Amino acid sequence: MTTAIRSVNADGTVLRTDTTPPLLIYFLLQPCLLVFAFLGSAGVIPSGGPFGALLLGMLLLIACERIWPARRDWTQTSKEWLQVLVMFFISGASLTAIEVAFAIMPEPVIEPARNLLQPWWPSSAPLWMQTILAFSVLQFMAYWLHRWQHESGFLWRTFGHGTHHSYEKLSAINWNTAHPFESLFLVLPAIVFGTLVGAHEVTVIAATLVMMQTAVAHTNLRINERVIGLVLSTNSQHMHHHSSKFEQSQTNFGCAMTFWDRVFGTFSGDDTKRLGDPMEGERTIWKRLTVPLSRAGTPAGGNHPDSS
Repeated sequence: MTTAIRSVNADGTVLRTDTTPPLLIYFLLQPCLLVFAFLGSAGVIPSGGPFGALLLGMLLLIACERIWPARRDWTQTSKEWLQVLVMFFISGASLTAIEVAFAIMPEPVIEPARNLLQPWWPSSAPLWMQTILAFSVLQFMAYWLHRWQHESGFLWRTFGHGTHHSYEKLSAINWNTAHPFESLFLVLPAIVFGTLVGAHEVTVIAATLVMMQTAVAHTNLRINERVIGLVLSTNSQHMHHHSSKFEQSQTNFGCAMTFWDRVFGTFSGDDTKRLGDPMEGERTIWKRLTVPLSRAGTPAGGNHPDSS
């Protein structure tokens, strides 16, 4: 049984909602998932560590969006979901390359920069405070990396960002359906940051929160946005970034935070009707993996269809 809710986002826009979850899920799911991710990745509660906390949170999101999809027409078929799952694991496997590279990097290469930056990190502050700071710094870097990919056709093609934008339906698991090249590009700042400031544990916790929050931003589930959406990304805000309209997709670059979009003037609170960049023919895994070889659909060229 569901409760009808007049869904309004943080900026007062009324959103289309086909179904809504029970009130407890509507209001508490997102904040509870973030608290769980923090406590689980910090080892305060048993969860299997950062990966276990993230997996449990994603499974809950997937179950909820299957029962109460915000947009029924965005519910993925079994074939579409299987493709998403395959891309998810391909993207995830690519992340190990950078982790291995930094694990074997000679200490003399890192030490000069670490000696310069580490004293500035507030290592004596409470863990939750360090985590919020690391979360914000990581999102600041991610915001600009993401925005530059949209503003530069060269970066868009080189790192295959069009792969992530090729999906016409989104779900929680879509947060990690990036091209392997882009996965390497996006995870690098977190590893560099954690290594150079000597805050590896804090960075792992902050990165877990970013991933959990990004999964929430991609889920097809209507949740409360009135307060939390002023700082953190909600799914309707990030769906707007995935719009098939070119001008709409050039907004909301923060996958986990709206804060930096609001600061730098790229935020939009409007609702979205259609998702996905243009791609000729069937959207296969092969086509998504070969996006860097194609010039079609680059935001720098403005090739998004003018859909309504």
